[in-house]
Amino acid sequence: AAEEARRKAAEEEARRKAAAEEEARSKAEAAEREKAVWERLRSNQMVTNDETSSTANGSEAGQAEIAPDGQIVPVPGADSDPNKAFLAQSEASSTGIAKARIFRRTDALIPEGTVIRGYLETAINTDLPVAVRAVVREDVFSLDGRRVLIPKGSRLTGEYRSGLARGQKRVFIVWNRVIRSDGISVDIKSPGADALGRGGMAGRVDTHWLERYGNAIMLSVVGGVSEYLSSLADSGQGAQQRQVTTIDPVTGETTTVTYGGNGSQRDARSIAFDKSSTALQQLAQEAFRDTQNIAPTVYVDQGTSVVVLVRRDLDFSDLYADPVQQELARLRAGGRPKQAIDPTPLFSTPKDHYYPGYGNPVK
Repeated sequence: AAEEARRKAAEEEARRKAAAEEEARSKAEAAEREKAVWERLRSNQMVTNDETSSTANGSEAGQAEIAPDGQIVPVPGADSDPNKAFLAQSEASSTGIAKARIFRRTDALIPEGTVIRGYLETAINTDLPVAVRAVVREDVFSLDGRRVLIPKGSRLTGEYRSGLARGQKRVFIVWNRVIRSDGISVDIKSPGADALGRGGMAGRVDTHWLERYGNAIMLSVVGGVSEYLSSLADSGQGAQQRQVTTIDPVTGETTTVTYGGNGSQRDARSIAFDKSSTALQQLAQEAFRDTQNIAPTVYVDQGTSVVVLVRRDLDFSDLYADPVQQELARLRAGGRPKQAIDPTPLFSTPKDHYYPGYGNPVK
């Protein structure tokens, strides 16, 4: 019996060493691939598009340089479509061969693409950038469903982008960390989304319409009134003088009153209206120029549901013991093997007479 135990221990030690060597070899190969990708990105290569350009001179479509940081920089005269540049960058960064690897600790792994749901603790106003906080509302389990790695009640911290462009109605949020109540934290660096997985969060949008156009509209109206009064003054310059004679029935005295014909007063009035109208139009243009670039503001209330799409694999293996090793140690200590969980449901649905026993309780 002792010899058998030593033999099994030696076999287990050999398997463990082989697994460790395989994992080290996989990590080394991944590091080499990543190094090669970054060397290609930092090289002075050119990304070309063979499609013909739609410009009038019929020149070939755009070329782009890859900057040292891996970003696509269009050369002068090239096609600067951001969608094509993003596609070229994605193709340049994925030229290596993808090799499958094994997650040996699926009990302590949250894979990329996992959804974390929560709700906002702080309201959002996109006028100024500031940190934002949320609370996880649902437990997040490991890949194999063995344990809860991010319990509900954990805190999410992140930041959002301010200075939105005109027409933009969603807030882009990046969630940086998850902090559990037991003091464990993990960096996630993942974007926020809505309930359907669309990027950003929707909220109430204030386009600042009154601030952008109110002053210009008011000054334009005042300028229009000045133009109207100026036109009235101009139309009255050619009017003839009119005399009205009245006779006092008691004394017989005759009084003559002259109306119109005061050209100098009408000229001064017309010049004043023209000057004021021109000045008001200039003020309206300056007011519109100063306020036309006011960015919209998006308001998101407290308690709004948030969704985090995890963009990286989260490894908690340093915090939890390997259940396989724990079970092995228990067996070595003389424990009995645990009964495997039967995945068959207690009752099958529905009962079928053509298959005996189908639909009966499983013993």
